[in-house]
Amino acid sequence: MINLKNFSRRFGLYVQAARLLGFKNSARNFKRLLVRKLGRYPKAVAVEVSSWCNLNCAFCVTKDIKVWEHREKKFLTFVEFKKLVDDIEYFCGRIDFACAGEPLMNPEIYDMFAYANQKGIFTSLFTNATFLTSQNIENLLNSPPTRIFTALESFDKVVYEKTKVGAKHDIVKSNIENLVAQKKKKGQKTPQIVLRMVVTKKNYQEIDNYVQLARAMGVDAAAMKPLGVWPQGNKAYKEYMFKELIVEHPMSRYKKDANGKFVRLPRNAPCISIDTPMVLSDGCVCLCWYDALKESMVGNVNKMNFVDIWKRTAKFRKKKMSQGHAFPICKECLGIGAAGKIINFS
Repeated sequence: MINLKNFSRRFGLYVQAARLLGFKNSARNFKRLLVRKLGRYPKAVAVEVSSWCNLNCAFCVTKDIKVWEHREKKFLTFVEFKKLVDDIEYFCGRIDFACAGEPLMNPEIYDMFAYANQKGIFTSLFTNATFLTSQNIENLLNSPPTRIFTALESFDKVVYEKTKVGAKHDIVKSNIENLVAQKKKKGQKTPQIVLRMVVTKKNYQEIDNYVQLARAMGVDAAAMKPLGVWPQGNKAYKEYMFKELIVEHPMSRYKKDANGKFVRLPRNAPCISIDTPMVLSDGCVCLCWYDALKESMVGNVNKMNFVDIWKRTAKFRKKKMSQGHAFPICKECLGIGAAGKIINFS
């Protein structure tokens, strides 16, 4: 039986993507969709072009577990990225520039956007916006990603700076406003600029006002993302998260039990990472998007073709991942519960 709510959501996402990509690239992505369905290839690939970040966010595990020490190198090179795209371009319609580090720390990222654009692939950049200098904005707009998620956890300076430790609220807000202004000056359709907050105990009461303030900034959309406790974090990190940041809210992945203790919401869908693998800064392929320490590593795209890696894991993904117990981190899965939400202004 067709889930009408899910179908409506997916159809809306396809329509929005088509508007941003244009007719020619949308047609290319439709062909990719058919190939993907026939070959059971992933619908999107997340790429960690940088495993290093300049901030120490209160809810992030990156500095806590020193992610970069678990990579052979901090940055993915353009040559390596190009090889990956050449491997996946006939079925992959979306590349997310995300994962552990700040993508804009990689100086070759603009060449990566340009190459993905040549292939008509939808690209999403997730950035803390601290590197949105005038020159970097110019570089971004010359070869724009399709969508940019800019992190601004709160319009309250104190809340923001206690959350995004190392960033200055006024500077980041100004950076995003400059990006919006320069995009409008050039009259470009892309990138779609999304202002995003991770919902915590410190900012959940701002949500309605946040949307209005985001609209006033001139961004294209506002987004809310549920907070998750990374399973590979240490005991002190997890205790801090549940005590200080996790909140019981519709935009949450946790609820309180009869004893007032936070527990994860029950699984009500297959593994969300089953068709969205991650390629790390050293080329390693992980089957879980929330795996910071390579527990789910199955190969390296610098040594093998991505498709060969994907095909040899088919049975494992079908039997183990679809049931939600493929790896130790599955016991504390970050993907269960509320989904993120995007509110478009245009």
